[in-house]
Amino acid sequence: MLMLLPLLIGIFWASAGYYTERRGNAYHIGIVDFDQTEVSQELIENLSRNPSLSLIRYDARDDATRGLSNKEVLQTYILLEGFEEKILEGNYNKLVEVVTMMKSPYSDWLDDQISVGVIREWIVSDGYKRLQERAPQYTRDMFKEAFDAYYSENELLRFSVISCLEDDSFKNYEPPFFIKGFLWTWIIYLFLVGFWVMRHLHAERTHHILRRLRLSGVSEVDYLGEYLLMFFSLALIGSIMSLAGLYTYYGVGILNFLKLSSVVFGLGFLLFVLAYGLSNLNYNANQLSFIYGSVVVFWCLLASDIIAFIPGGTSLQKLSPVFIFLNTYL
Repeated sequence: MLMLLPLLIGIFWASAGYYTERRGNAYHIGIVDFDQTEVSQELIENLSRNPSLSLIRYDARDDATRGLSNKEVLQTYILLEGFEEKILEGNYNKLVEVVTMMKSPYSDWLDDQISVGVIREWIVSDGYKRLQERAPQYTRDMFKEAFDAYYSENELLRFSVISCLEDDSFKNYEPPFFIKGFLWTWIIYLFLVGFWVMRHLHAERTHHILRRLRLSGVSEVDYLGEYLLMFFSLALIGSIMSLAGLYTYYGVGILNFLKLSSVVFGLGFLLFVLAYGLSNLNYNANQLSFIYGSVVVFWCLLASDIIAFIPGGTSLQKLSPVFIFLNTYL
């Protein structure tokens, strides 16, 4: 169970970030198709595959207007009757009507997406028309399949992503929310593991388990070494499984494994030392739990941004293991 939870942590935050980014980056537009032809349907299908567009189809102009009023969409595009006929003729006059409540900063970009889609349909239709003159046996579907294959193999733009987070211009870089959530969840997870260890040590000390182990030849170093081995295993195997969950959606490289495993073990070790120290105090389990929780909450408060605004707050933050844990990535 201890090894399964880190995997779930990674999968949860990766999926949360993935779906939120997809939803947040999509511009919602309405589509009304009065032409209901093969070319108009192809245009709508191609637009729906654009990851930056979210299409909502309306059957009537009034429905599209209500969608604008209810802010379901930024603007609506109406494919007028005769859309396919004019495309095949190369006539661009009054193909699409734009309906909007107000001019937004995204209007020009959205118009460009529709325009490019219309031009693409004209290129397909014009190319097929020319092909038919030479080879009538080819169908439109065959030509379109060859066109799509050629289009996918010949890219106009090729992107190269470089790592520039160390550059001065990126000092104000704000990490994605899911990375923050991922790291804070790890902190809570380690807190709970340390909490369990503290109560377990206290219970075994109360029942004189350690004294019995000494009589059996088991030293206290060996006894405590098993708990340290557990934290080391959580740091190593847990980090692998947790990052595997992130890689499911984001690919290798979003977090460094060696950094994560080292800080997880470092924070886990400190929590273990705290748990072991508290378990030696002459208090009951509930009192020790309160002290343990108060110390960890204090570390978390020191790691918050509010502390940085008070005089000497930046120096105080460096005393918090939680701040060091978070600052490795944030």
